Amino acid sequence: MTYLSKKDFSQLCLGSSGEGGISQIYIPEIVRTLEEAAMGCPPVIWLQGASCGGCSISLLDNVHPKLRNALIKIKSLAFLQQPVAKKNDFVEKMLTIARDYKGQFYLIIEGAIPTGADGLYCIVGEDADGRPISLLNLVKKLSASAKAVLALGTCAAFGGVPAIEPNPTGCQGVSKVLAGQTVINIPGCPPHSEWVIGTLVHVLRYGIPDLDGDLRPTLFYEGLDQGEEPLGYLTESLKKTSFS
Repeated sequence: MTYLSKKDFSQLCLGSSGEGGISQIYIPEIVRTLEEAAMGCPPVIWLQGASCGGCSISLLDNVHPKLRNALIKIKSLAFLQQPVAKKNDFVEKMLTIARDYKGQFYLIIEGAIPTGADGLYCIVGEDADGRPISLLNLVKKLSASAKAVLALGTCAAFGGVPAIEPNPTGCQGVSKVLAGQTVINIPGCPPHSEWVIGTLVHVLRYGIPDLDGDLRPTLFYEGLDQGEEPLGYLTESLKKTSFS
């Protein structure tokens, strides 16, 4: 199979807002990349925090069937959804991946991170001594060994609805929690499925894409806020900061 060059793939992504979309235009290349992940190289860890789960559901509902099947078949995909039974098994599996594939695996986070009460508002398991392990603690441990961190959806990218005042659980976006680390934000409620797939494939095959000031891939988000009607409202600070 002939692979797309990074330049050609970038051009394809820049045109993904058209009728075809990247998954429709070049399915074989993208499926090949996801199938390589399905064979165990590289591992992918997917965590769900303070989220409705709509980002992952929308992704599986909207992508081409071949892509959906490839995603589901990723055997190296460790997925932790809240709530889940036998959390310790999942947590230990993820920590084992982090140890065995240090600097090689990819961490995807869907949802905001509760930081209040030292993260105790979102417990994902217990350690060997029976002490609670928070999502906050797990994210910090895993991200320190990850090759790349992707924040999927507005809640993961910027806090979203869970972070609206009074925000008693102290929810924050991933990049704020992991200040100083490289985080790729893919905002949207839910994010465009083509952009999620495009970013994931770019990371898997070419590495981290160029990011804008909000840590979003310029492949998809560059110019998104330029000259659009909502820009005037943002400029005048006419935006909601809390529910009334």
